[in-house]
Amino acid sequence: MEKILKRYKYSDVKKYNKLIFIYKNKNYKIDLKKNKKKFNIEGIIKFLPYEFIKLKKVFYHFNFQHSYHVKNKKYLILRINKKGFFKKNNTEKIPNYSSKKIYLYKCFYSKNFVKYRDIKDKFLKKCLETTNTKNKLFKTIKKRYNYLLDIYSEKQIYDSGVAITGLKYIKSINFEELNEKRT
Repeated sequence: MEKILKRYKYSDVKKYNKLIFIYKNKNYKIDLKKNKKKFNIEGIIKFLPYEFIKLKKVFYHFNFQHSYHVKNKKYLILRINKKGFFKKNNTEKIPNYSSKKIYLYKCFYSKNFVKYRDIKDKFLKKCLETTNTKNKLFKTIKKRYNYLLDIYSEKQIYDSGVAITGLKYIKSINFEELNEKRT
C-alpha cells in the first residue's frame, strides 16, 4: 500500500461541505452536501483557469498521487477563482470558485498511484494540452500543487506518481441552480 502524502487539512474530503463562489462581486457559500443530493454527484473536481478553458468533452485528468474519484460517479467541474493552500503547520485556505461556468461530468476511469514511467500514451493523447507529455505533466503538477513544495521535495512529489481520472461531459449547470437560497 502506497503512503498517501497529505495535501489537505482533513484526510476525509467529505468534511468539506461548503464551497465559496464569487457571484456578482460577492462571496456566496454553497452547501455541497445539499447539492450532492440534488445533482446525484460524488463531489467536485477543480481546475485552475489556464486548464479550465481547455476542457474537452472527453479527456483524462491527472492529480498528484491519488484522488477520491470513483468510476461511474458524477462530479461538478469548477474553475478556481482564487487558489487555496495547505501548509505543514496545518493551516489551510479553501479556494473560491467562479460562478460563470459550472459543468457536470461523469468519471469513466480512475486509477491512483501511477508512476510517471508507467503512464500509457493513450492517457497522454486524450488529456489536456497542459499535460500531454510526461515532462509537461510533472511541470503542471508542480505548478498546481506548488504549496506542497514547502512540505515535500521535488523528488518525493515525482516518486509519488499521479492519479488518472477519465471524464465525460454531461451538461452545464447554472449557478442559480446550485444556489437556490443565497446565504
